[in-house]
Amino acid sequence: EYRLTTRPPGAVQAGDVLTVVDASAQDALSAEVVAALDRIDPATGSLVQAVVFTQGPPTLLLCVHHLATDVVSWYVIVGALAQLAGEIDTGITPSLTAEYTTYRQWTRSLHERSHSDDIAAQRDYWVRQLCAPDPLLGSRLADPARDTWASLRLTDVVT
Repeated sequence: EYRLTTRPPGAVQAGDVLTVVDASAQDALSAEVVAALDRIDPATGSLVQAVVFTQGPPTLLLCVHHLATDVVSWYVIVGALAQLAGEIDTGITPSLTAEYTTYRQWTRSLHERSHSDDIAAQRDYWVRQLCAPDPLLGSRLADPARDTWASLRLTDVVT
């Protein structure tokens, strides 16, 4: 049985999620991506892995399982990291304004918004989407012999 558990502050140590590599990203990125992804294991609660490369340009590899963040939050995280990196590059002491919403506040706001006119106007559209057959993802079925970590394509987020 799977269950979402939020660990208390301090339960995860930096060494559990951070690997420091004495090489450049140019030399070691491919191997470290595979290693970081292999360390992610939702069954044990390992959802985030970070790798810092100490040689060459400062580089952070951040691998995050989709259970740890959603796509909207991911853009917020990437933006915050870019802001911090820019501040460090210009010699400014990095700082972020604390912004948070509790799960309770978030679920209440979702519930309230679900009754709004603009959401009600979308209801028929979403019902039609749910009634339609699921489209195929890609042009073929997944092939375990072909679709491996080695064939994984990477996307770089550069800001």
